[in-house]
Amino acid sequence: MSGYTPPYEITDKILSLVASISEKIGRVTERSNLDTKPQNH
Repeated sequence: MSGYTPPYEITDKILSLVASISEKIGRVTERSNLDTKPQNH
């Protein structure tokens, strides 16, 4: 990759926020699966 500089910088704070969001999405998805298919859990 030559010459391209993104308009942002990936920082520890950004990575922490992404991890937090991903964890919350996983919880919502898991809860949703329990509501639609209770026999599988």
